[in-house]
Amino acid sequence: MVALLDRIVAAFVCVFAWVAHAHTQVLVVGGTGNLATKYIWPAFDHLRREPAFADIKLWAGGVGDVASGEATLQSNPVSAALDIRYAKLRAEDDYKNLSVHPDWNAGAITGLIVYLAVPPKYFEEICAWIHTHLRAPSAQWVRIVVEKPFGHDATSAESLAASLRSMFADHELFLIDHYMGKRGVHGLRSFLSLNGVEYSKLWPQLGQILMQEIETVAGRASFFDPVGIVRDVMANHLTLLFGLLNPSPSERRLDLLHDFSYAHTVELGQYDGYQTDVRVETRKDSTTTPTAAMVLFRHKERQVAVVISAGKGLSRREVRLTLQFDDAACDALVFVIQGPSGEYIELCDAWVDKVQAPVGWKVSGRRLLPPAEPRALSAYTFLLGKIVQGDASHFMHIEDILLAWRTWQPILDHTDAVRPHDIMTYPLGDGRFLDRPGAVVSLCTMNFELSMHHVGGLRIQHHDFLLSTMLYKVRQHNCQLPSVHSSQQRMVTMEHQRQELLEELMTWQHRMFQELLAQHFKLVEAHIEVFGTHPLTRRDSMSVNKQPFEEAINPNVSTDSLLVSDFMADLCDAHVGDDGVCTPDQFCRVLDTVISQSTSKPLKMGDKVRTCYIVDRTLHSKRHTDNDLRKVFDYYYSRMGLFLEWVQASAAPDSHEHILVTLLLRMFLSLPPKEKSKRANFASVLSGRMPPLEGSNRDLLGEVLTVLQS
Repeated sequence: MVALLDRIVAAFVCVFAWVAHAHTQVLVVGGTGNLATKYIWPAFDHLRREPAFADIKLWAGGVGDVASGEATLQSNPVSAALDIRYAKLRAEDDYKNLSVHPDWNAGAITGLIVYLAVPPKYFEEICAWIHTHLRAPSAQWVRIVVEKPFGHDATSAESLAASLRSMFADHELFLIDHYMGKRGVHGLRSFLSLNGVEYSKLWPQLGQILMQEIETVAGRASFFDPVGIVRDVMANHLTLLFGLLNPSPSERRLDLLHDFSYAHTVELGQYDGYQTDVRVETRKDSTTTPTAAMVLFRHKERQVAVVISAGKGLSRREVRLTLQFDDAACDALVFVIQGPSGEYIELCDAWVDKVQAPVGWKVSGRRLLPPAEPRALSAYTFLLGKIVQGDASHFMHIEDILLAWRTWQPILDHTDAVRPHDIMTYPLGDGRFLDRPGAVVSLCTMNFELSMHHVGGLRIQHHDFLLSTMLYKVRQHNCQLPSVHSSQQRMVTMEHQRQELLEELMTWQHRMFQELLAQHFKLVEAHIEVFGTHPLTRRDSMSVNKQPFEEAINPNVSTDSLLVSDFMADLCDAHVGDDGVCTPDQFCRVLDTVISQSTSKPLKMGDKVRTCYIVDRTLHSKRHTDNDLRKVFDYYYSRMGLFLEWVQASAAPDSHEHILVTLLLRMFLSLPPKEKSKRANFASVLSGRMPPLEGSNRDLLGEVLTVLQS
């Protein structure tokens, strides 16, 4: 009997010891990298002080050997204090070896968390190795933490999603966006939820989501340049904020995006000095990657617009969300997610007395609603705690990520194909590019003008709209006027601001006219390519517009000077993509065919214009690898003499020959010959062949000669 009792007690002790050593296994792949060092290990250092997170066993995986990996962990005070085990994880065999490592299998594993703190290109193969080798049968659950970016575009994101879903269930994938851990975002979510009844009554007419960063990309330009500001923050962090504006409860965080569409209105910029940062780190001569962007979305049914903007190298570090209402009692709500003064909500007068404040937030002063406590958990500490607890409510769903990519794909297509003259340069440290008075309204004005353009004409009736916009902007300025005691001084100040606003709107009008003109030429060219004739005769033009088109605006005249020949049409069908871009081999074949054809008989003007278009699009395409670009550039430089032969002085400023010369001069300006002797030859030929140039081409020729003679 005593022996039986002894065996029962011994068994109980063994079970107790097994349970006591049960733990959650956490593996950070990329555990010696920057993300782990700056954010992940400090978060676990904070969590380990809480009893609920005591039973966590930490592992760091890296590509280096064990000695160097452990030395790296010990060199940092935070990771050194966490008793982190290190494992070399470079290839599949390393994951297999880890699965049988005694330390990895010590004790009972209740669950496994794997944090992928590595570049996205490694996600799929690492997940496959985890699925094959590290899914312990004894573990009750597995959670895979995936960092942004989830893909590079809509196509790659869908491919990655399909791959991960073939190995893990959706509830096992934690797609982390650290903005979901920010206290300012928690305040925004809670505020709109608690005050949902009032908020749903006041659909905002205009929403503005703005992120400003002081930092440039110096030191990380090699990472940023292939990505750009849209992929870096707008298609993820700021889209998340966009989705949170939904006044109706929804199962998916980004369901609101279904109700909006891209309004084909975008403004792009680079801070002054970005080209130098890229050149130093990547040795690229030039780049069209935007460091700042402003994009307009419109509701599909309501008169509602949302402008999302972000930029680097600006005047301050801030993320702000502003909702403007068409309501006298509540004109605007402002949510500052992060800024110099911390997080806060700025209320409108009508909401001050009836608002329900989020837990931990309280009204300060008349209209401000900040958090009561000055300090909060870091975003990563908050989110890692939720991962350990299995709370997925603060993470993105795969369908949300895919919807975000599909929403932003047209903008990405635009920014990837943008040309240097489409990007404005803004002074470093100057926040007015995105946050200047009236910038958002100007963007909406530009979009309104586009929507008023009807087929067959360029006359835009928008004077009433511009007047209302002007009054709106003057009212906004009026709220920010400096304190002046004299009414006369106040009127002088307002008149000065009115003049500035008028100049700004007139500039937008001019830019919009140029945009419409360019679109018009593209439509005419497309019609000619399909049907072989101009879309409208002069008589048809008069019947549609009640007045003749000017020759400079519409080339709808009875001439075939812009037609492309059959050989060029066949060449484009065989070797040129829909976006005008060729592969390196196709590019070489196109140029060789054009040169061969030009030796047998004169090319048509349309053939030459089309060739210039193909060259420009291919040389500025971001689809090519560095090796591909090197090949197409070398071939272009070896065939530049062809384009020099096409340059002829034109007596008629509005002729198609004049347009061709403009294209060629712009090509020489952006891509001049590399050899000094060839530059000198180009300069000599251009100077002798084009003395009678007038207008814009004369100025353009001056710029080209300056580059060639430098």
